[in-house]
Amino acid sequence: MALTNNGTKVSIHPSGLPSGYSVPSVTTFADHESKRSVVISIVKSTVENADPATTLTALVVAVNAAAAVLITDDLDVTRTVTMFADLKVVRTNLVFSADLYKNVVPSYICTVDIFYKAAA
Repeated sequence: MALTNNGTKVSIHPSGLPSGYSVPSVTTFADHESKRSVVISIVKSTVENADPATTLTALVVAVNAAAAVLITDDLDVTRTVTMFADLKVVRTNLVFSADLYKNVVPSYICTVDIFYKAAA
């Protein structure tokens, strides 16, 4: 299968975007054949940076890569598949509880819609 990955759109409310972050331009399409809503977990230490805008940029790249892997692994076709992802929500796995003080790996929990279609 050949995959054309158009990237990841960021639909997080503007109040949730860090100062200096530039929302990426992504080619979307309305004629998708399918939409998958998924939750993708990204280990915080793999994307974090002192600059929040840089952190979000790295997070979007990681989400995009994970979404592409999900589509590639799930579709066993010979046609070209085009996809884009839409990052809707970012939260953390840490909550204030007894677990906070245990050996928990901090992660970003991302709610993502993946849209895809196969070439005719």
